[in-house]
Amino acid sequence: MKFEMVHDIVESNGKTIKENNILLKHNIPIGTLVEISESMRDMEGVRLFVVMHTRDCDGTPLYSLCAEKNEKIYNIYGCEINRKYHGFSEKSLELIKEEN
Repeated sequence: MKFEMVHDIVESNGKTIKENNILLKHNIPIGTLVEISESMRDMEGVRLFVVMHTRDCDGTPLYSLCAEKNEKIYNIYGCEINRKYHGFSEKSLELIKEEN
């Protein structure tokens, strides 16, 4: 039996899911105030700032949020995880006020 990672599945354009996802851009700029949508029930209605662009293991664009707009970003070992919320997809966020 051969195992294949889902993100390695080749789509109709000849690229893997991961290759296609890596091409997707982050559409919410850093510094933007967003509200977490009802799809995230435990945090529904919470407003936070986008402080970092990240990606899922399959290349999907994700967002890290924080209550402080100008929170400094550290590497994974220096990051104050308790002050940031990681792994939000664009569809789980509603734009409130975009950074100019």
